Amino acid sequence: MDFVVLLQIMFYSFLIAFSGSITPGPVFTIVIKETPQRGWTTGPLVVVGHAILELLLIIGLVYGLDQILGDPLVQLIICLIGGIILCFLAALMLIDALIKKISITKALDQKPSNSLKAKFVPIFDGIITSISSPFWILWWATIGVSLIFTELPPLTVVPIEFGFLGLLVFYIGHIMADLVWYTFISVMIASGKKWINDKVYRIILICCAAFLIYLGITFIINGLAI
Repeated sequence: MDFVVLLQIMFYSFLIAFSGSITPGPVFTIVIKETPQRGWTTGPLVVVGHAILELLLIIGLVYGLDQILGDPLVQLIICLIGGIILCFLAALMLIDALIKKISITKALDQKPSNSLKAKFVPIFDGIITSISSPFWILWWATIGVSLIFTELPPLTVVPIEFGFLGLLVFYIGHIMADLVWYTFISVMIASGKKWINDKVYRIILICCAAFLIYLGITFIINGLAI
């Protein structure tokens, strides 16, 4: 019976996370930007970096990190720093799209580097883009905590009741959603010559950069309003 309940927790966690994954954000934009240079493995590797942070954050929340993140001063700092970093990332994307005139066709023609250093870059990108998103941190401090410590409708179960195993299953379901979505995005972009050209790619980058600027400014304004 416990096995069935744990599978239900995993599936429900997957659905909740997937609904968030498909919403454009910092991780989504970095996958779009880096995949042409680094190949279809960019998405999964970015998720690895994202997953490392989420694991640490979940452990922290279990030990009371949500109380610290609930402090108005801490939220102000998170919003200001996160907003600035997001705007900086957006500026780099605009430089690639408008000044460097990055070419998706040339990037896709280049063989992705197989060096160990090159493989670590997307993982690092996943860490930076995740930690720079105040929404991601505050989501876990509020909604994430609620999902871990309360019942998951329509289930009548609390993941934390199963201890470490319950948290592990919840975490696996959550990460699987990110892995499925961003792997799909990377594979689609890596085969981009069939459906996307340089002009369209630059427009996508500009739109993503504009979205990041919007997020960054919104977080800064919300932080100052706390």
